[in-house]
Amino acid sequence: MDKDIYLVCMPYTSLTIPSMAMGVLETYITEYGYNVESLYANLVFAKQIGLIEYNFIDNTFNDYLIGEWTFSKAAFPDKPADDDGFFALFTDLSDENKQKLLTIRETAERYIDSLANEIVSNSPKIVGCTSTFQQNCASLALLRKIKSLDSSIITLMGGANCEGIMGQTISESFSWVDYVFSGECDDVIGPFIDKLMKNEPINYQNLPNGFISQKHKSLAVDAGQTQKPPRAYISDMRKVGEPIFDSYFQSLESLKIGQYISPGLVAETSRGCWWGAKQHCTFCGLNGGTMDHRSKTPEAALSEFKNLSSKYNVDKFLIVDNILPIEYMKTVLPTLAEDPAYNLFYETKANLKQHHVKSLAEAGIKWIQPGIEGLHDDFLKAIKKGTTAIQNLAALKWCRSYGVRVTWNLLCEAPNEQAFWYDEMAEWLPLVTHYHPPFDQMAKICYHRFSPYFNTPEKFGLTLEPTKSYQYIYPLDKQVVYNLAYFFIQANDKETGIYTLNFTFKPATNSHAKVQSLLNNWSDSWLNGTIPMCCMTDHGNNIIIFDTRQVATAFSHTLAGLTADIYRLCAEPLPKDRLIKKLDEQQISNNTQQIEDTLHWLTENHLIIHLSKCVMALAFPLAQAEMPSNEDSPGGNLNIEKIVNEMASSHVS
Repeated sequence: MDKDIYLVCMPYTSLTIPSMAMGVLETYITEYGYNVESLYANLVFAKQIGLIEYNFIDNTFNDYLIGEWTFSKAAFPDKPADDDGFFALFTDLSDENKQKLLTIRETAERYIDSLANEIVSNSPKIVGCTSTFQQNCASLALLRKIKSLDSSIITLMGGANCEGIMGQTISESFSWVDYVFSGECDDVIGPFIDKLMKNEPINYQNLPNGFISQKHKSLAVDAGQTQKPPRAYISDMRKVGEPIFDSYFQSLESLKIGQYISPGLVAETSRGCWWGAKQHCTFCGLNGGTMDHRSKTPEAALSEFKNLSSKYNVDKFLIVDNILPIEYMKTVLPTLAEDPAYNLFYETKANLKQHHVKSLAEAGIKWIQPGIEGLHDDFLKAIKKGTTAIQNLAALKWCRSYGVRVTWNLLCEAPNEQAFWYDEMAEWLPLVTHYHPPFDQMAKICYHRFSPYFNTPEKFGLTLEPTKSYQYIYPLDKQVVYNLAYFFIQANDKETGIYTLNFTFKPATNSHAKVQSLLNNWSDSWLNGTIPMCCMTDHGNNIIIFDTRQVATAFSHTLAGLTADIYRLCAEPLPKDRLIKKLDEQQISNNTQQIEDTLHWLTENHLIIHLSKCVMALAFPLAQAEMPSNEDSPGGNLNIEKIVNEMASSHVS
């Protein structure tokens, strides 16, 4: 049956979750009665090149643009290839992997031809692609081929790669894209598609806000925004529809790859960032033109969880919000806790106290990304995180106790950072190896469009240019690439040997190397099955601590009297002067010397930490739940072990 409209999810994006963008677009367009086909081309291509190969490319750092490179020849066939130049950007790209990438690029060309012919044969009037991070070249390649086969088909692009000037540049540079949409299309895409389908005249000088076209002479922008490219914005989250994911699950079944994929669902409960609206983290380029935080009503969020889970028989949700709506702590979470039915992931702020983490765990939010980013106060201040090192440690402590898994990075190489930050950190990192480790490599801060680093580089002593990969992909001059790019580096950075495929961090200083060595030990202790413990049980008259960290002075400690009282009071970070005051107010002790001696003993036995002008007990209450494994990821899971075993069996037979 012919389709009115094709929505296409091109490589590279996750195989284990459907596309949120396509899901809501299908909702908006079907409301007008049109026949929509949501095509998960990423799944088809993954099966063609191999799920492991696809997953590897999809999980490389986005700023490498490896995925973009594999579709660049299909998108820009007239651009002379400089494969050696692109490969020279990598320090560890073997000849075997070079050949694999070349083969995948050839497969990509054939796939674009096949996919375009398949779509055109169904005579759609409109074809749209969603483009985020490494979906740009594949989307451009497909729309270019479709236009060459049937110029009457209307082509559209939208997504994060089309925000603001990036979308304007796509429109101006690639004539085969009829319309580019920038921003949040929820209340305008349906009426605009309806107008196109009915062949109604389009006023190109007054397009709906967010739409860009080569045919119009002036940008459609809100009043007062005349100097900026358009970006649509939704102030009322009641206008945001519930997504349709039927095609994703049908594709998993029809392609017979569902046996390797345990899928998750995606949901959106808010947009923007309430913290970023107060203070924009220096490195964050999310949210495009606005940080304004808007959330769905508790009833709408809960209804969406229930409806999607019931419809697709999946209880795992990757929530795509930039930050958990703070009001949900008192509304959505208690309701979820009444009948825990879902396994949820949320991004949160890092200043979580015990009761916050307890509420998260009880609600089924067992996997979070709290935006920790650093463990030194001066570093955190420099990147405007709005937290302290000891607050970050407290969050890790409570997450370990309540079985909440934490995804976090330890960033480095911030502009104007100081070596002593890392030297000081290295002195106490061995004390916290019983908390969930960060990604096992330190992560160099990246410079993204829309971040304060990009918007005001002079404040940070930066002169930025697009990452080196762009020049090997797009047939555009430097200024145009600058307007198209999302990823940037300090100008005059070295030309080759920039990237590593095995994610090995190359320390810029001895101080970085010292911290990285400790991170290696920390991660290894969690990976080899001997996860360190420093946990406690409070029996009222005493506290028993069991300690298996490398820095442990004894396997067990029994705390009683003043020592136990101090330990209880320091469960959350507490300034030392407030600790002394509380001990006095609670008539526990006003003997300053005795208190100092007790703190000294606890410090010498590595049971407390002094940080951020506070004291905190390091032992966590004995874990009340196990942390989720990788297989339990709310964002779904690709069973690589099963694929490898089947490949091995096939090879043997």
